[in-house]
Amino acid sequence: MNRRVQELFRAVIPALSFNRIKTKSTVISASRRVPNYPVELWGAFLSNAFNASLSINAEDRKFYKPNFPQLSINSEDTTVVLFLEVVGKVNDQRLASLPNPQMWCKHNQAPFVKGEPDIVCIGAPDSTTLRSTNEYGVSLLATVEVKSDQLLNNIIQEIIGEQRLSGGERELYNIYNVARGQKDSGTNNYSKYDKLRNIVHQAFVYMVVNDRRYGMITTLNQTWFMFRKVGDEKTLCISPAVSVRQVYTNNQASFWECLRYFEDLSTSNPYARSPSGSEPPLTDSDDSDDGDSDNQEDPPPPPPSGSGVSSRTRKKTKSNATNNTELKETKEKEIKENILLKYMKNYDRNHFTFGHILGYGRTGCIFEATLGRETGALKKVALYKDGNKLEELLSEIKIYIGPLLKFGVLCEAFVFILTSLAEETFATIGDITRKEKELAIKGLQELHSKGVMHGDVRLENIMVKRRNKGSTSCVWWIDFGWSKMTDNLKELDKELTELKYLLGMVGMK
Repeated sequence: MNRRVQELFRAVIPALSFNRIKTKSTVISASRRVPNYPVELWGAFLSNAFNASLSINAEDRKFYKPNFPQLSINSEDTTVVLFLEVVGKVNDQRLASLPNPQMWCKHNQAPFVKGEPDIVCIGAPDSTTLRSTNEYGVSLLATVEVKSDQLLNNIIQEIIGEQRLSGGERELYNIYNVARGQKDSGTNNYSKYDKLRNIVHQAFVYMVVNDRRYGMITTLNQTWFMFRKVGDEKTLCISPAVSVRQVYTNNQASFWECLRYFEDLSTSNPYARSPSGSEPPLTDSDDSDDGDSDNQEDPPPPPPSGSGVSSRTRKKTKSNATNNTELKETKEKEIKENILLKYMKNYDRNHFTFGHILGYGRTGCIFEATLGRETGALKKVALYKDGNKLEELLSEIKIYIGPLLKFGVLCEAFVFILTSLAEETFATIGDITRKEKELAIKGLQELHSKGVMHGDVRLENIMVKRRNKGSTSCVWWIDFGWSKMTDNLKELDKELTELKYLLGMVGMK
């Protein structure tokens, strides 16, 4: 074995220091849809990684031995940055020199990735293509879910203590299976068992929705390697935890050698067919929840009597509201979202056919997708990661005015909406007529008459479809993620004035 490569893959980083960490993950709303799938131990991973380490051959390549600074972690974002920095100093040296180069990066550097995994491993025919943002020519090899060491370790230790686990029972796969059989405490703050199930399931679903076989969960301090069984892709296997400071011995691979083995696996066989689930794929005659011809979801049932809320409206606090009223409004809003999420239909990955990227938004990539007989623009938000984005999409579902084809839950991990494929927008059409501007203004006025404030007045959010010459164009509003119900006339008038200035129609009544 070449000594320089031996040093490279057996480098040891300094002990990590952890400040008090704030986490943005495992939001409370995730407790409303808790997955419950079994996992197995990837028992052969460590021994196979060790055997692979014995055959590492540098082929006379020259890699420098990395020097690591003292590493301090104070957030999940910091964990992502430091993981990429550390991996970049070791494994990325080799990956960049491969005939088909690869690299680890944030998901937004690979915009074709579905969902928002914290880190991905991608490959391409050449380095120029690899570092482009083009979806063509770049392949996704693996997805990574990053958690704070403080958060995940606390959850694991609490479960170990409460369940009195010992030895191999303390491995993540077993702790997860123990958590599957537990019920939450019935409080608003969902339990440690739900949190653990959600963390593992989120990592698994990023693999599923992208049709990939390999993935990871990491805190940087510890990493769990995962794969979907060949021939039984519904089954997730998780390796024992591997410390980032794990060193090579005469019967153990170092962390870097484990990571290299994982990279080689994901390169040789990255793809996995999505599990079929309990339901067959949707057909042209079977893509609605209620059997009606409107192709719309069943609305959630009314809330318990006395709650004062409905599934399609929400109250807003008046300007002179007391703190008690504000607390009541927050509670009512939570009840509505609970009801909406609880009764949403779940769809397996195989129900969808994904097309090309249509654009980008706050929720990530918007894909062309087909669900049953409907093809449209698919927007989705992870249930377990960003409470603000989830709230925006739930608000959009409740308020949406326009051609909303479908909404629901994907793989018990994403809330999605499927809307009609966009025509031209006011931002792209170039020669907007006065009549089209008037229709846009009237459309906003109609929203206001229903108590809906759009909240994001931009040319990109006004769609236009032109018909035959001489006929009236069709104009409508999209993207209700920042919309809200309000009876504040000043706010509504301000938004209308903003639109008129944007369109150069200030004098229009």
